Amino acid sequence: MYQELRALSVAVGSFNRSVQTYTGDMQGQFNIAMDDAILTNLSCPIYKVIQRFAAQAPEISLNITIMSAPQMERALLNNELNIAIGPFQELSPSLRAETVYVEQQLLCCGRLNPIYDLYDPDEIEKAVTKAQYSKRSFEDRDRHQAPGPFTSTATAATMEAMLAMVLSGLYLGYLPHHACAPWIERGELKSLLPQVFAYDTDIQLVSRKGHGDKRVDLFLAALAETQT
Repeated sequence: MYQELRALSVAVGSFNRSVQTYTGDMQGQFNIAMDDAILTNLSCPIYKVIQRFAAQAPEISLNITIMSAPQMERALLNNELNIAIGPFQELSPSLRAETVYVEQQLLCCGRLNPIYDLYDPDEIEKAVTKAQYSKRSFEDRDRHQAPGPFTSTATAATMEAMLAMVLSGLYLGYLPHHACAPWIERGELKSLLPQVFAYDTDIQLVSRKGHGDKRVDLFLAALAETQT
């Protein structure tokens, strides 16, 4: 019975969103999901996109939630989201993606980690292969394989949780440049051999192909305007 009710609820929600799409075109609830690391990036142009979008469609009710990339992809395919923003790769053919910006991911250690006091690149690289390493609890498929032979011993569900684990000095972990830079400047974190271990992640805005939603088109137009 629960599964049937769940399926009915999803179907009703999808129908209501479809009705909102065509009733007045620029009204109704507009659902956006983001990866948690994006919200802490003050230079992220997504804020400019939302500002422009809201100014052009003031009657739309924005709803922003935090999800992992796999959760966002599923929600888009289930018509539970209008737009998703995060690190995506190997998307379903039913979805389209546009790169918003690229952010460097740095392998970091905390000040209390013994590797922090190493300066010889060979010693650092050798120590990294033996260190405890924390990864995100979902696969970051943009990385495919982390640029090093890491053995994961812990997981973190959010970027803030990853930051806490690295600051503890017990684990190495990857952090977005914008998130770890203030801690590196204060000497609480150290970026380990970025020329060896750093990698770039494409932050993408994803929507359904053939959505027929003028609100999505307006959002994509706002993105294009902020990138010119």
